[in-house]
Amino acid sequence: LMHGFAMPYSYWWFPWFIAWSGTAFDFGISFLLFYKPTRYLIAFPFAVMFNCMNKMMFNIGVFPIIMMAALILFVEPNSLTYMWAVAFKRYDIARIALRNAAQNHICYATGRRRGAAEIADE
Repeated sequence: LMHGFAMPYSYWWFPWFIAWSGTAFDFGISFLLFYKPTRYLIAFPFAVMFNCMNKMMFNIGVFPIIMMAALILFVEPNSLTYMWAVAFKRYDIARIALRNAAQNHICYATGRRRGAAEIADE
């Protein structure tokens, strides 16, 4: 007891809570990562926080670090070039990255190349 308050991990239900909430998170984060509007503002920060908590609480080796590195798989192809160019004030490269993203976009569902007009309709 700490000043009349027991730490949560001393209760019998706490391991069950951690296990089931981790399972629910793993199930839900995949949908948030695949859905583009929630990917960067919701899914990425929560995935990083979840993996940092796993690293600190359970000390399970390099797995959380590898999972954080695997988030790069969910980044759009030209967005890293665009972010790099904007960060270093290379706006000419940023314009090229945006143009290439619009011209060379491939639909993940069908595998077809889509033009800028179809992308603008989304």
